[in-house]
Amino acid sequence: RLHEVGDEVVQHFAWRTVGLSEGLMRLNGKPVFMHGVLYQGYWPESLLSPPSDEALEQELRAIKAAGFNTIRVHAVVMGAAFYMLCDILGL
Repeated sequence: RLHEVGDEVVQHFAWRTVGLSEGLMRLNGKPVFMHGVLYQGYWPESLLSPPSDEALEQELRAIKAAGFNTIRVHAVVMGAAFYMLCDILGL
């Protein structure tokens, strides 16, 4: 019974290294230039909460497609899905 699993949680996890080397900011050892947006998190139909996970993903994919790699969240604390999607998309 020692090896019996009663409860189990599966969680997304990513390990990153961030540092400065030779005058450049590096992410996982590779030089990176932070090109970001200020994210207000406003949705006309639902105010500060995304109307759906799909809508949130579509918006984050549009930000990434526009060439950005950084998001600064302003005046709102986003839910876990936001941060997980940002990590997956490289934002």
